[in-house]
Amino acid sequence: MRSKSRAVSVLLAVVAGFAAFTPSASAAVPPNCEEDRFCTWSVWVNPGNESAVPTVNTDTDWSGSAAAFRVYNGTSRYALVEYGETLADGSVREYESCFSHGWNYFTRTFTITDVSFSAEKPPSQQHC
Repeated sequence: MRSKSRAVSVLLAVVAGFAAFTPSASAAVPPNCEEDRFCTWSVWVNPGNESAVPTVNTDTDWSGSAAAFRVYNGTSRYALVEYGETLADGSVREYESCFSHGWNYFTRTFTITDVSFSAEKPPSQQHC
């Protein structure tokens, strides 16, 4: 009985070891945003969550108004994003950030107003 218990323990340790080195699902492209597009969601979305609908889904420059919390840039370009938040006094604080390839997120939900793409990192963005 002890040897059977040890064998199960060893097997579990091996499986856990493989799991530790397996890339996380968060690196995957979500099924509702094609690999070569820029997408945002108003909620936290994990790859494979087909029920979450992107608020922005584009591969060209875009302008409008869309809520965004989770960001995926599947393009090979830098995405310069202008966004803002409405403060308690009704004023709007505006920001801009640059997103390179892959998954990102905002610290809270913002309203995106513009997305522009560039093959080179925008000079105003140190951390892109």
